[in-house]
Amino acid sequence: MKHLFLKSLPAAMLLALMSYVGAQEPSITIDTSKTTIKTSPLLYGIFFEEINRAGEGGIYAEMIQNRSFEDKSRVDEVRNTPLAWGVGNAEASLDRSQPLNRNNSTSLKVKTQAGGFICNGGFIRDFNGRDPGSIAVTSGDAYDLTFFAKTGSKTDLKISFEEGSSTLASASVSIDGDTWKKYSVTLTPNKTARESILKIGTDAPAEFSLDMVSLFPQKTWKGRKNGLRPDLMERLVAMKPAFVRFPGGCFVEGVGLENRAI
Repeated sequence: MKHLFLKSLPAAMLLALMSYVGAQEPSITIDTSKTTIKTSPLLYGIFFEEINRAGEGGIYAEMIQNRSFEDKSRVDEVRNTPLAWGVGNAEASLDRSQPLNRNNSTSLKVKTQAGGFICNGGFIRDFNGRDPGSIAVTSGDAYDLTFFAKTGSKTDLKISFEEGSSTLASASVSIDGDTWKKYSVTLTPNKTARESILKIGTDAPAEFSLDMVSLFPQKTWKGRKNGLRPDLMERLVAMKPAFVRFPGGCFVEGVGLENRAI
């Protein structure tokens, strides 16, 4: 049967089949001594795409994940709990009854017992307040924390960097008033840590609301307040790209032609 099949093939196809069966592995030879097509050096650059923490948690120096309490997973939405935040001896729930503004529709309502707190571990997955965080701080460097808060009665908040059982830096802020007000404090850790968390707590039972909890190092690229991380930016600058495509990826394509980036 096999021989009959081969005899029925045209001569050209038979030769091609025999040649293919006996052929060696294909190879490509590149002669770098010859230039065929000149390419403009301006075509070599880099592009930015907000994926895998390239921006938030990456080049952007913000150190708090879900600072505005707008981010949520399906589980967090069902439980009405804040993504990336943990609690200790306290209750925390998402609140949309009195938003900070129309762009920040969700705030965090907190009810603590004595010694209760909420905490953020930075940009790690599934942080629950008990696992090691990923907020890296350097001894002697200053970090600026800002947040909006409101409360029914004057409340003293204890704010700190903690790694395990060690307190790296601490400060106190008194909040007062049932309307949103902005507060700020600077924390300077006494030692370098790579797995610290930010804690906001109270000594006495209290009820208060928070929004836009933001933490930035004072040392940013070119010293710009709330700017970019200097370590990553210095490496990008060292590459000397001819251009930076921003935004990149699907942000350029858009959902449709009407909202694509031009």
